[in-house]
Amino acid sequence: MEVEESHHGVKRGPKCDDLQDEAQAKSAKREVPDHNKKLVPNKRKINEVNKTVNIPTDTQGRSNKGNDILYLKTDTGPFRAILSYRKIDKENPPKPLSILEVGRNLYKMGIKYDYVEKCSRYRWQICFSNRSAANDAIKNKYLQQSQFDIFIQWFMVYRRIVIRDVPLDISIEEINDEVKRSNPGIGVHEEGTSRLRRRITKDGTASYVDSKSVKLDIRTQSIPSYIYMSRVRVEASLYIPRIRCCLNCGQLNHNTKFCQNVAKCFSCGQNKHDPGEVCTAKTSCIDCRGDHRTLSMDCTEVILKKQITELMVMENIDFNKARRLVREKTLPHHATAFQSERSKDFPWLRSPDNTLPPISKDNQEQKTVTYDKNSYASKLVMSKFSLEDKDIWNQINNIIESCPNVSLLLNRILKAYSLHVEHCSNR
Repeated sequence: MEVEESHHGVKRGPKCDDLQDEAQAKSAKREVPDHNKKLVPNKRKINEVNKTVNIPTDTQGRSNKGNDILYLKTDTGPFRAILSYRKIDKENPPKPLSILEVGRNLYKMGIKYDYVEKCSRYRWQICFSNRSAANDAIKNKYLQQSQFDIFIQWFMVYRRIVIRDVPLDISIEEINDEVKRSNPGIGVHEEGTSRLRRRITKDGTASYVDSKSVKLDIRTQSIPSYIYMSRVRVEASLYIPRIRCCLNCGQLNHNTKFCQNVAKCFSCGQNKHDPGEVCTAKTSCIDCRGDHRTLSMDCTEVILKKQITELMVMENIDFNKARRLVREKTLPHHATAFQSERSKDFPWLRSPDNTLPPISKDNQEQKTVTYDKNSYASKLVMSKFSLEDKDIWNQINNIIESCPNVSLLLNRILKAYSLHVEHCSNR
């Protein structure tokens, strides 16, 4: 190694070229890591992980923002997480995976879960038995390197409540400090605390001012009926937000602030008229095409959206699941039609509660007959029977349970019973 000497006689270090050669020589001796080496999640099925899981480049990996939600010791569950695709190309979307394939991939990554539910086309909900299993899934390095992203949604750990009659001179910071100090078992999300605003009209001009109602985000799954502030018990109620509606185009899927559509007339549903022009067209709703004004309280779409919003808040579920449950409840004819088509090809199975299947005769209305031989009425009747009568009654029970056409049998039994009552009254 050459050493350079200055004109003052002071020895300097090695030249820059020599340092680079030495560094290259040392790096050549080091073992080059094999990035193509297969990952080893656990002892089972080692070679099958890289076949089904797409390992992305660094640009596709999880961005470590430090804002991931994890379950704490104070969280009581249920312990859930959302699995979704990390990035979806709208021009070339990925092929949807079956829920079974999603479960297989999770199992191969070493994630311990109870079951998986499908939320949408590219999203699934994973349920865990405890918080440790859920947190381990969030931190799973093989899942972080895959094409999927797993996270805990805000509503899975927080609930939103409203407390009323809070004086206006109490600031938001004071409210947060007092709630945390007076309720040590309840965590408060300080950024979510705010006062609800109410509308007032003065001199024909509408404006919004702060009210005495305060909205709080607390970390719990059970809604408390009250909380304490300054050693005073304050009643708390569940916060149900208003439905989203656009006052520009009349649709229910976005707010006015983000609307990019043409302004509509809320009376006829057509493009908005010129200022001063009176709408004389037939009244038509933009959302449901009914003969009422848009965003009317009588609109079926508005009512449906309110029911979905309330169910989301009450049951603490996502929008897709709440919409499916509400539609199944409000549209029973779909289920009836499905049962009618299903009964043609597949036989009905008996349920544990002795509920007999729906019966159809000559395209008549579906009927469900429920019979419980262990009910109080059956036991009361059998208490009056002799041994011979009990044998006959047991035979009748067996016939009712095995008869394919219970409706016809019950009509005959009712007719026989009426004849019996008439005979007893004439004696």
